[in-house]
Amino acid sequence: MRWLDRLLARGGGYDRVRVSAIEAVDQDVELEGQVEALSVLVDPIAGEPAVVLDYRARPPGIAQRYFGIHESDGSIGARQAVDFVLRDATGAALIEVERGAEVGELHRRLQDQFGVGLRATVDRVAPGDQIQVRGRVRALIGGSSPHRREPWSVVVSAHELERVQAFAKKV
Repeated sequence: MRWLDRLLARGGGYDRVRVSAIEAVDQDVELEGQVEALSVLVDPIAGEPAVVLDYRARPPGIAQRYFGIHESDGSIGARQAVDFVLRDATGAALIEVERGAEVGELHRRLQDQFGVGLRATVDRVAPGDQIQVRGRVRALIGGSSPHRREPWSVVVSAHELERVQAFAKKV
């Protein structure tokens, strides 16, 4: 699946809006805000919580295993994500993503098979990260009763996401 490739790709055709300004279903939007987790995944290498994991592993090749020579054979990749809330100053949106593969299980199998020769990395989006999401509005949540409302006002099916560059604070 190439879902995270789409998520991490840059594209055009999106209107940058605030959550409170979204008025129509099937509208392409670009939202920026802070990630709030509904549930978390665990980074299999660092043990840190995340809502999106992009796993890359490079098992040792035959030459490396037997002769210590590094070769560039094929790498193994997997992606996993869970739905999350994106909050900006005007409100919150539920961001729906494709689930992907079980990254933790893949890492355990590769580690059992290749041991210390396995070189693996994980890029992750964690709770509290500031990101941009591009996607299509799937639903608007009406507010008929404050007791029956969801904590978000819109549901967006994500097509792309990108981490926002944070500037270091001077202390």
